Amino acid sequence: MLPAINCIANNFNAFYNLLDDFDKKEFLRLLIKEIQVNNGEKPKERTIKEIVYEFDEELFEEISLELLD
Repeated sequence: MLPAINCIANNFNAFYNLLDDFDKKEFLRLLIKEIQVNNGEKPKERTIKEIVYEFDEELFEEISLELLD
């Protein structure tokens, strides 16, 4: 699994641009659990407060170490 993740991470833009709009949306749903937004009266006034990822911190650390090798 890590070699595939490593490849995607190293070539994220190229990989992402290969996907059609539906697959891009599904891919992001696999990565992101929720996006918390600050309140604002207008949509332009709302800012991202926090992004909660689907994977846990341990997996993220393992991927980071793999990318550094």
